[in-house]
Parts: sequence; structure tokens; C-alpha cells
Amino acid sequence: MSSMPKIVRPSDQPAIMDAYMSAFGNRARITIIKYLQTNGASLRVDIANETGLPNPTLGHHLSELERVGVVKGDLPPEMRRGRTMRYSIDPQRV
Repeated sequence: MSSMPKIVRPSDQPAIMDAYMSAFGNRARITIIKYLQTNGASLRVDIANETGLPNPTLGHHLSELERVGVVKGDLPPEMRRGRTMRYSIDPQRV
């Protein structure tokens, strides 16, 4: 017996839709988006404190949201190490 794929993407669906479903289909990511919508640009530590997400988990979700373009950091990735980051949403993408 052959197995069916768990998710079947219609052939005419753009690949970016998968990224958006990943971003908006996750409770932690929605929590981050809502926090940034309400509070504006925020430090990562403030997002962690208010959402209760552990730092590694928050970092993963922020990276994914940045990859899709929903969230942006105030520094380019190559300048981030050891620096304080502020994150904000891109209202056009949300």
C-alpha cells in the first residue's frame, strides 16, 4: 500500500505560500507578531520576557519570521553578533 503525503500543495500555489503558512500557522510566531504589532520595535529580551518564550526558541522563530519577511531586525545579520537587536514587523507583509 502506498502512503499519501501529509500535505499536498496545489500545483498553482506559489512556494511563498508555504512560508506564510509556516509563519502564520504557529502559535509562538503569532504571539511574537501580535506583541510587535502592539508594542512596536522591541528588544529581543523584551519580547522574551513578555511572551515567555525561551531565548533559543525565540531566536528560532524570529529567524523564520525574518526569512519570510514578516519581521525585520535593525541590523544586518553580519553585524548582529554581541549587539542588542530591535525587531519590528513589516506591516505590508503582515
